Amino acid sequence: NIPNISAPLRPLLLAIQGVRRRQLRVPIGDQQQKKRRVSNACKACRLHKSRCTREQPTYTACTRRSTVCRYPQTEARQVRQRYEDLRKRQSAHKELLGLIRTLPEQDATELLLQVRARGDIETIAKHVQDSNLLLQLQLVPETRFRYKLPYSRDMPALL
Repeated sequence: NIPNISAPLRPLLLAIQGVRRRQLRVPIGDQQQKKRRVSNACKACRLHKSRCTREQPTYTACTRRSTVCRYPQTEARQVRQRYEDLRKRQSAHKELLGLIRTLPEQDATELLLQVRARGDIETIAKHVQDSNLLLQLQLVPETRFRYKLPYSRDMPALL
């Protein structure tokens, strides 16, 4: 089957200046829209091996099956969550260690006994922080060392 060389070639159209090929294509709205592909399906759709569109808050197939739409965490999100948890724990540990260093001996010993008894450092640090705030609210401000500032009419003009 040899192609016929003598057959006339189709005529080429000139390109319209300033218009790209993509702009000449038929818009997607005029064509039948394809279903959106999803990289991670929800757990229920994986279990039933059905297509998932990741509609929020719940996918219609999951609603029909009366299942909850839950998505697995990506590895990057798991690492980020673990990092945040470790930072919170570290700040609680730093705060508690700073308190043990600065508190009077009796209070530091009591705090250390609480750590040994409970073991949950975040809760102990939060408790100590809250109790310190309550103690600060009970303090009466010192008034003996207050300075009375002169009125603006008594002040020199240069100021």
